[in-house]
Amino acid sequence: MRRLALIVTLPLLVTGCALNDIRRPVPTPPAPSAPPPISAPAPAVPVTADEVRRGQLPVPDDFDLGSVEFTDAEHGYGLFTRCGSRPRSKPSCTVRVLSTTDGGRSWQQLRHPPLAANNPQLSAAGDHLLLFSEPHHWYISADRGRSFRHERSPEPPGAYWRLFGRFHVDEESGQVAEWVNGRAKPVPVQPSLPEVARTVYANGRLIVVGLQDDRPYVVISLDKGKTWQQTIVARDSKVVFLRTLSSSDGRDVFLMGSDDRISFPLLWRLDGHRWEPVEAAGHPERVEELAAIGDGMLAVTGPSGSGVIADGRYQDLGWPLGGNEVRVLDDGTLFSVHPDRSIWLGIGHATDRRWVKILTLNT
Repeated sequence: MRRLALIVTLPLLVTGCALNDIRRPVPTPPAPSAPPPISAPAPAVPVTADEVRRGQLPVPDDFDLGSVEFTDAEHGYGLFTRCGSRPRSKPSCTVRVLSTTDGGRSWQQLRHPPLAANNPQLSAAGDHLLLFSEPHHWYISADRGRSFRHERSPEPPGAYWRLFGRFHVDEESGQVAEWVNGRAKPVPVQPSLPEVARTVYANGRLIVVGLQDDRPYVVISLDKGKTWQQTIVARDSKVVFLRTLSSSDGRDVFLMGSDDRISFPLLWRLDGHRWEPVEAAGHPERVEELAAIGDGMLAVTGPSGSGVIADGRYQDLGWPLGGNEVRVLDDGTLFSVHPDRSIWLGIGHATDRRWVKILTLNT
């Protein structure tokens, strides 16, 4: 599912200082020689693809790829548009949606309702696919696009929010709710938490995060919202933007916070009911995206390269992760869309990955 990155990329700034040449008598005994300067580690050799897939797309050349979504290493969707020059008040784009069930080796056009929109959108998670056509048309599929139902609403329907997980925060009421039989049902006991911001359900733990006075607060329920326990996050850390990250198996849950959207964030990892600070010695100054990849590790991508935080250090691995579209899919696969619209899949676990590059070529 497309998600906006919290961290904005800025060029890496390198600072230094110069010492004035001051003449003075040589001390007795001689002063120890200055240590040699510490040079930055050389960037890793870029990783190349273990496999390149050139799936031909059954759309004419005058259709452009608008967006692409994968839910696991095999299943993905592409939304293609051909837009005219009509006034903004009238639909001007013709839409075609393709799907793949073999990891981009082949693509087929879905039999979806006719879409005509200025800003068509596609979202996917698991077996669910949702298409949006301005101004108020939502087409919802629960069987990977084999059938659709239509809803007309100025606001995103429940099926849209369901894509983000089993539990969510209702935007109108601010309550934590669970999706049950297609409906949002408030959890039995609402957490006592200031400014509830987001939820994550991982490995049987319902985690709710909030902010007050620029400080993070987190509560956890092990019984789906019947009882809650407060967890302690460092009280001396002030953040303005807060986000959770979890591995595909739900075992690793991280909290990341930033006060300016551009600097390397503060990181904590959930250990029982405590949030332990995550050290990242040698990390880059600017990042575009982070993702929990298993075994307590975080993948990091940014203008200076791509690497991993593990055992308190950052290591540049030269992974082919580009842009701000980097995330972990349901099966643990790393997914990245590059500015040239090529798709990269890092199939595996933690740092043991096989890299597949998918080229999207129109017929």
